[in-house]
Amino acid sequence: MTPTILDQVLEANAAYYAAFGPRDVAMAMRCWSTHDDTLCIGPMGSPALGYEAIERFHHESFAVMEGTRFAVEVLHARYDDPLATVTCAEWITKEGGAGETHHLMATNVFILEDVGWRLIHHHVSWRSAAGVHPVELAGRGV
Repeated sequence: MTPTILDQVLEANAAYYAAFGPRDVAMAMRCWSTHDDTLCIGPMGSPALGYEAIERFHHESFAVMEGTRFAVEVLHARYDDPLATVTCAEWITKEGGAGETHHLMATNVFILEDVGWRLIHHHVSWRSAAGVHPVELAGRGV
């Protein structure tokens, strides 16, 4: 069975987050478009504009994430030619001690390039500890 466009986008999204466990910057950067107008907005610091700035952002972010566990859940995905968006809940838990967990929300925007779906925008913000629930999409299964 041929994967749907949303299946392909969700695979690209999963590939990006797969880099977070091993803190693998090269793996994360393979998911990004190399265009100069790509943008990454993290919960701390300044926005990173362009591929090289985003690479520096990931080096810094992954260094801060040492000693933590990372989890992600897709809440919503949408394809609207030529872009696709994926909204996720993220959790970062400090290992040891009290095991404090930080709740975040992320929106990832992808575009289809010759090499496949690539990120062009990633925006993460802090979320309260209140529950986060997937958006109900009739018949979409996402």
